[in-house]
Amino acid sequence: MSRLRLLMVADTLAGGGAERVILDLVNASMARDDVDIVLAVSQNHGPLKDAFPKSTKIYEYGDFRAAHNAFSNARALRKICSAERIDAIVSHMTTVNKAMLRAKLIAPALPPVFIVEHTEIARQLFDIPSAWKRRTRPIEFRLLYPRAAGIITVSHGIGAELQRFCGINPRLFTTILNPVDRQRGQGGAVQTVEAGPKGRVVISVGRLDGVKNFKALLRSFAATVAARGHSDDRLVILGEGYQRARLEAQAQELGLSGQVHLLGFTDNIFAHLSAADLFVSTSLYEGLGNATLEAIAAGLPCISTETAGSRELAQHIGALQLIAQGDEAGLAQAMVDQLGTAALKVSAADQAFVDSLAPDQVLARYLDVIKAERTGRDD
Repeated sequence: MSRLRLLMVADTLAGGGAERVILDLVNASMARDDVDIVLAVSQNHGPLKDAFPKSTKIYEYGDFRAAHNAFSNARALRKICSAERIDAIVSHMTTVNKAMLRAKLIAPALPPVFIVEHTEIARQLFDIPSAWKRRTRPIEFRLLYPRAAGIITVSHGIGAELQRFCGINPRLFTTILNPVDRQRGQGGAVQTVEAGPKGRVVISVGRLDGVKNFKALLRSFAATVAARGHSDDRLVILGEGYQRARLEAQAQELGLSGQVHLLGFTDNIFAHLSAADLFVSTSLYEGLGNATLEAIAAGLPCISTETAGSRELAQHIGALQLIAQGDEAGLAQAMVDQLGTAALKVSAADQAFVDSLAPDQVLARYLDVIKAERTGRDD
């Protein structure tokens, strides 16, 4: 049986959700004898650069973002696909997806392009200052995305938005939830944060940027501390970003010095999750919510603001409570209620759902989509 050779394309090897999905899929492929995965990135750097298996081939070429790079992207792709005998291209994230589809238009002989959309479309259409881009981006989606051999969305909500805002036929979508690798980042000693005698540890994960809305989390945590009447609770945030200094200053202004811990990026997320009591996400947008899934895997009940991703997960996970966007008082009350519960638990059914997202099972779903398209072409 011939091995299927895939080229997975990302922007960089940063520690975001899409890059972690790629890492999990590559790791899962190492145990199979029917698939090889080669990587291509615009810049071969980032926190995950050394996390991939040593045998993984990683190509670097230029900037994906600008449309005027389409010809150089097409040339680079042709070289890689020819050298590696690639059968299909799988790209991740909107900017890269569009670049790959432009390249396919220029070089039709390239292997079929499958795109994976990780981000809520509403964010990309409306959370931008340029009125011109808000008008033209739906057209760009409408023209490019139907040219993909397959469109994989990480939640049904993303597909619904592509249909609603961009007019793309929903029959083109396949929803495959992201993998959860319970083994990743389990090794090595980690110094975790401990609460005071009467306290508990709340944890959140994500880039320190506006989308994750940690400013709202800090305000709600301050209200939680005031309602609980002691200063023994702790808030841990894992991640790095441009808002670090602003969040540190905000914690001081709220009187939370010593209670808020910004621990930066770490690949050993499970050690910190296992030492916490409650996971909270305050994202404004979330395609799925990898960190929420990892928190459930670690046995933590979760609270999340409503996003396409959290609504998807709430259909499967009982230990996930949704809070309306902007309801900081409601978020604080939810934290007070959860932290006041004697035994915070995640059900066996929730854990079984996470087990269904093991990387080898998710990779098999990706391969089913790709093989079905290949079979259709051969018929």
